[in-house]
Amino acid sequence: MPQKSLSDLLLIGFPPNKKEGEWLHEYGITLDPGMPVAVAVMKIDHYSEFCERYKQSDRALLRHALTNITGEIMSEFHT
Repeated sequence: MPQKSLSDLLLIGFPPNKKEGEWLHEYGITLDPGMPVAVAVMKIDHYSEFCERYKQSDRALLRHALTNITGEIMSEFHT
Protein backbone atom coordinates (compact mmCIF):
# COMPACT_ATOMS: atom_id res chain seq x y z
CA MET A 1 0.00 0.00 0.00
CA PRO A 2 2.74 2.58 0.74
CA GLN A 3 4.16 2.18 -2.79
CA LYS A 4 0.76 2.96 -4.33
CA SER A 5 0.25 5.82 -1.89
CA LEU A 6 3.62 7.35 -2.72
CA SER A 7 2.86 7.00 -6.42
CA ASP A 8 -0.44 8.82 -5.92
CA LEU A 9 1.35 11.49 -3.86
CA LEU A 10 3.80 12.16 -6.68
CA LEU A 11 1.03 12.31 -9.29
CA ILE A 12 -1.70 14.27 -7.50
CA GLY A 13 -0.23 15.62 -4.25
CA PHE A 14 -1.52 15.25 -0.72
CA PRO A 15 -5.25 14.71 -0.17
CA PRO A 16 -6.87 18.07 0.62
CA ASN A 17 -8.78 16.82 3.67
CA LYS A 18 -5.72 15.64 5.65
CA LYS A 19 -2.54 17.22 6.88
CA GLU A 20 0.59 15.88 5.21
CA GLY A 21 2.03 14.42 8.42
CA GLU A 22 -1.21 12.59 9.26
CA TRP A 23 -1.45 11.08 5.80
CA LEU A 24 2.16 9.88 5.85
CA HIS A 25 1.86 8.47 9.38
CA GLU A 26 -1.31 6.60 8.44
CA TYR A 27 0.66 4.61 5.84
CA GLY A 28 3.78 4.19 7.97
CA ILE A 29 5.85 6.46 5.72
CA THR A 30 8.63 8.19 7.59
CA LEU A 31 9.01 11.33 5.52
CA ASP A 32 8.96 14.83 6.91
CA PRO A 33 7.01 16.96 4.39
CA GLY A 34 8.95 20.02 5.54
CA MET A 35 12.32 18.53 4.59
CA PRO A 36 13.84 18.17 1.12
CA VAL A 37 13.07 14.84 -0.55
CA ALA A 38 14.92 12.97 -3.28
CA VAL A 39 13.06 10.77 -5.71
CA ALA A 40 14.80 8.03 -7.69
CA VAL A 41 13.29 7.15 -11.04
CA MET A 42 14.54 4.12 -12.92
CA LYS A 43 13.79 3.21 -16.49
CA ILE A 44 14.10 -0.50 -17.12
CA ASP A 45 14.43 -1.45 -20.77
CA HIS A 46 12.35 -4.44 -21.88
CA TYR A 47 10.59 -4.71 -18.51
CA SER A 48 7.39 -5.99 -20.12
CA GLU A 49 9.37 -8.88 -21.63
CA PHE A 50 10.85 -9.60 -18.20
CA CYS A 51 7.33 -9.68 -16.74
CA GLU A 52 6.16 -12.13 -19.41
CA ARG A 53 9.11 -14.42 -18.86
CA TYR A 54 9.26 -14.51 -15.03
CA LYS A 55 6.76 -15.19 -12.25
CA GLN A 56 5.42 -12.49 -9.96
CA SER A 57 7.67 -13.73 -7.14
CA ASP A 58 10.72 -13.13 -9.36
CA ARG A 59 9.48 -9.66 -10.21
CA ALA A 60 9.06 -8.99 -6.49
CA LEU A 61 12.67 -10.03 -5.92
CA LEU A 62 13.81 -7.62 -8.63
CA ARG A 63 11.81 -4.78 -7.06
CA HIS A 64 13.29 -5.63 -3.66
CA ALA A 65 16.83 -5.65 -5.07
CA LEU A 66 16.34 -2.34 -6.89
CA THR A 67 14.83 -0.78 -3.78
CA ASN A 68 17.84 -1.89 -1.72
CA ILE A 69 20.30 -0.58 -4.31
CA THR A 70 18.48 2.74 -4.50
CA GLY A 71 18.43 2.97 -0.70
CA GLU A 72 22.17 2.39 -0.56
CA ILE A 73 22.83 5.04 -3.18
CA MET A 74 20.51 7.57 -1.56
CA SER A 75 21.94 6.91 1.91
CA GLU A 76 25.27 8.29 0.69
CA PHE A 77 23.59 11.67 0.27
CA HIS A 78 21.88 11.50 3.66
CA THR A 79 25.02 11.04 5.77
